[in-house]
Amino acid sequence: MSIWFTCALILTGMLTLKENILLETVKKKFPGQTERIDELYYSNTDFRSLCADYFSCVEDLSKYQKLLENERRSVADYEQVRRDLERELYETICE
Repeated sequence: MSIWFTCALILTGMLTLKENILLETVKKKFPGQTERIDELYYSNTDFRSLCADYFSCVEDLSKYQKLLENERRSVADYEQVRRDLERELYETICE
């Protein structure tokens, strides 16, 4: 499917912006199969549902990865503070 046809589907309301992003996400994962993906998406409701599930999973995973990265940094910061305090305690005790 050409980009112009996809744009026409979006403009006519036959394909929502989210559906377009969903399809592009799947096509990006399987770049050699774009025509087959389009064919299945428009003809097979189970495949369409599978694509939607995959897209939701990719979105959620991205969110969780960002959250976990922030938490890892916070944990690392606290671990550093703990080490600093332990060192200061040790130095004070050993004086």
